[in-house]
Amino acid sequence: MIWDSAPHNAFTDLIRYRDQWVCAFREASKHDGGVRDSRIRILTSDDGSAWTDAGALSDPRGDVRDAKLSITPQGQLMLLTAIQRFDTGERRQHQSIGFFTGDLKTWNGPIDASVQDRWLWGLSWHKDVGYSIGYQADSPQGDDYNANLYTTRDGRRFELHVEGLEQHTNKPNESAIVFEGDTAYCLLRAFGPAYLGTASPPYNEWTWTRTAVPVGGPELIRLPDHQQRGSRLLGGGRLYLPDNVRTTSLFHVDPQAGSIQEALRLPSGGDTSYPGMVWHEGSLSMSYYSSHEGRASIYFAVVGRE
Repeated sequence: MIWDSAPHNAFTDLIRYRDQWVCAFREASKHDGGVRDSRIRILTSDDGSAWTDAGALSDPRGDVRDAKLSITPQGQLMLLTAIQRFDTGERRQHQSIGFFTGDLKTWNGPIDASVQDRWLWGLSWHKDVGYSIGYQADSPQGDDYNANLYTTRDGRRFELHVEGLEQHTNKPNESAIVFEGDTAYCLLRAFGPAYLGTASPPYNEWTWTRTAVPVGGPELIRLPDHQQRGSRLLGGGRLYLPDNVRTTSLFHVDPQAGSIQEALRLPSGGDTSYPGMVWHEGSLSMSYYSSHEGRASIYFAVVGRE
């Protein structure tokens, strides 16, 4: 456990930047959106053992939500998140925003993404183009979700690339995209079981396969070739087990078969999930949050060290 200072610490991401670990997550009074005390906490570490508080980011216009980290083609570290706006009453409307830094000391932002009323949940770069699925809940209860695929070259201006992903899935929302060569794979959270998507350039046409497993807070990485055990795709997120048990787990992902198979269960339970995953120096390092020891806290794990 690397952080538990707030009443609720959750929704992590993890990255390597300038030879340091950077972990980002949301601090707030509770899990649910709409609170007025939320912020994104930034931690840094040289070795994954000792962590330094590198500050917090927020936006007075709304409740800041999940932290998603990436490195832009310009070499800046970008933190993408969204605010649940305070000025829209009962209707849940979001504005995606970005913060940018080149030194982990000074951040530029919040900068509004160019798309309106969309939660851009994550950003994956391939050949200097960023891909992000942005979703929208059209009612206060979130009964009617719709989602599009957007592209960007700077993390600020996003263009519509594919409209209407909900036509092939069931109320899509959180997602993770990874590239193997020029093939794109997507792990997509939905109402009920998750979906696996596959696309080839220019990524206008996607094939979606409904899995048998719901996944919350999905993450997806490609393992190095020498780590192949069947599929090279490794996923992480919340799995829903019998008797109302919730865990953060790692799982093998086979997009051709449309299957998800649990590989490792992390120490976790209750309110948990939203991992960040990085392959570094022969092992998988990951951040996640869990409430199995009390309040929802932030954890750092190393898996499969050689």
